[in-house]
Amino acid sequence: GRPVKFVNSYDEDLTAATPRHPSVITIRSGARRDGTITAWDAHVVWNSGAYGGLKPPIFNGNLGGSNNAAGWWTIPNVRIDARMVYTNTVPNAYMRAPGQPQAVFAAEAQFDLLARTLGIDPLELRLRHLPERTSDGREIVAPRVMQAAAEAVGWGKPKGRYIGRGLGLAARGTGAGRSSSDLTLNPDGTLTAVSSIPDSGTSGLTVIAQVLAEAWGVPIQRVHMVHGDTDSLPIDVGTGGSGITNSAGHAALTATERLKEQLTPLAAAMLGSDTTTWDGHGWRSPEGRFVTLEELAREMVMAGDERAHVQVSLAPERSPDQQYCAQAAEVEVDPETGEVTIRRLVTAQDVGTIINPIGHQGQIDGSLVQGVGYALIEELGVEEGRITTSHLGDYKLPSIQDIPPLTTINIPTTGPGPFHAKAIGETPTVPTAAAIANAVADAIGAPVTELPITADRVLEILGQMERP
Repeated sequence: GRPVKFVNSYDEDLTAATPRHPSVITIRSGARRDGTITAWDAHVVWNSGAYGGLKPPIFNGNLGGSNNAAGWWTIPNVRIDARMVYTNTVPNAYMRAPGQPQAVFAAEAQFDLLARTLGIDPLELRLRHLPERTSDGREIVAPRVMQAAAEAVGWGKPKGRYIGRGLGLAARGTGAGRSSSDLTLNPDGTLTAVSSIPDSGTSGLTVIAQVLAEAWGVPIQRVHMVHGDTDSLPIDVGTGGSGITNSAGHAALTATERLKEQLTPLAAAMLGSDTTTWDGHGWRSPEGRFVTLEELAREMVMAGDERAHVQVSLAPERSPDQQYCAQAAEVEVDPETGEVTIRRLVTAQDVGTIINPIGHQGQIDGSLVQGVGYALIEELGVEEGRITTSHLGDYKLPSIQDIPPLTTINIPTTGPGPFHAKAIGETPTVPTAAAIANAVADAIGAPVTELPITADRVLEILGQMERP
């Protein structure tokens, strides 16, 4: 009957919390000599860890990222066999874009190996196999983002020895789930909005305030956001699945429309008209008279007036549209030490309406930094089922010294969210490791098949190349 606060220490977080699923992925491909890929066969084994909780949805018992083990290319014959395996280790669970970075790394590494075996430039082979239109004729943006990333990294230009370039492509839909919004017009003309989304530090509440300010035609300072709890609102779907802006934003917009409907008769009475319509930031009568939202509130709204309050709970339909993100990396490998230095890192993604530019760019930058850690640095050591990297002296995280200047290319499209917004929270973290790994493979002339790409592993690959 009392509030509970639980805080892990760093060693507890590293040794007992739930990390991303390790995996072993085996791929076989078939292709004609002219470069046409005819078959793709992927076998994916996910390390699920112990216990029955924190597992994928019961309706398929697998990770959604399994679908990415065949990439996004047009291939006539594809088979993906994916399964979860219980092991005597800590339970593994969802992390940003569950399963996708693992599967995309494997698929993209296989694609580069296939391209070089066929003697075809990896970019050219990708563009040959990327679809340009959906079945109903709409554009697929994948070729555009791929070309944009490749051009920005200098693809095809001369490069020195032990310098390589690599590509990776990911796609992910915009999340959708049930969310609630409680909206009140106050007597002073301000709006109080209670949202059920958890505040996880991604500026979600700020985005909802911006959506409401735009919908009502008022400065954002006149929207008071309140982080609700389960006493004030129904339970929210949560912050997973790149769905905050879509789900909570549509709930806020629906609450806005219903509140405008409830206030319209008050506006008509104030204007002395039988009918009136919303016009930007107030109501206008057929005779041309106009009343602002603030004027209406001060004249017609009392505290606690039910006509000035609505609460909605809804789940927007999930859109079939994907958000594509292509990334390109240029790296330099020290053959003496095995150290990998990222020289350039480019991300190109199709975006809808960017509601909060700072938060949007922050999601992209944070995704890339996480992707660099996944590609080169972060590794949980396990012995007899126990985590051995129990503090941040052993488990390394990327610092600013590991990150090159980041190049972002946003390609405008439309999305299913409020004002045609599109998801950005997870997609840019997916292809980073694939692009870096392919760049390392290009630099050393041998495939990279294991992450993270530590100096020891690079030296091991170079040593295998030197053996007769």
